[in-house]
Amino acid sequence: MRVAVLAAEAVPYSKTGGLGDVAGALPKALRQVGVDSILITPLYRQTKETLLEHLAFDDLPVDWRGRDYHTQIYYSEANGSPTFLIHAPEMFFRDSIYGYREDYERFAFFNHAAIVLLRRVGKPIDIVHLNDWHCGFAAIEIAKLRRCGDEFWRNTRIGKDARSAKLDDRFSSRKRGGDFAGDDRGGNIGVLPNGDDLLGYGGNAG
Repeated sequence: MRVAVLAAEAVPYSKTGGLGDVAGALPKALRQVGVDSILITPLYRQTKETLLEHLAFDDLPVDWRGRDYHTQIYYSEANGSPTFLIHAPEMFFRDSIYGYREDYERFAFFNHAAIVLLRRVGKPIDIVHLNDWHCGFAAIEIAKLRRCGDEFWRNTRIGKDARSAKLDDRFSSRKRGGDFAGDDRGGNIGVLPNGDDLLGYGGNAG
């Protein structure tokens, strides 16, 4: 079984609270019981350079909202499991990890980049495990890709905690004036009621 763990923070690469502890420990624990697991997380300004082992991909093109982002992917096993850190300075090299008005867009980008990356690191993933609201976007995008007949994701299942399932109440109908547009039932995947296209393709996966 192959499991990919997505997390906005993970010890020892980044931490603001308990999420970092859990996300950093889970891939290692899975490997200890024989599960082929990897971790994908952003590379922040706060990440210690000494934790990075080598540059895995010098140029991973990520099509995002009509623009090509040329991201770099670093590799590490400092947490006891294979880890890929997404280096997109415009998104993640900031004075703090969270606390920006566009955080929803930053982490939607992270999810999309992780999905692009997973196609490059081997055979299809059996389970993508999502931590907290920052990673809920990946569930939406993978569901859309499956419905569009993408064979790579045909058998992938999603594991997520309550907060990743909800995408946090900042995207709820109470605050946005409507439901989050685009779930496993259809609709414009990744488009908020105010027209923000989170996933960069206006509802089209292909």
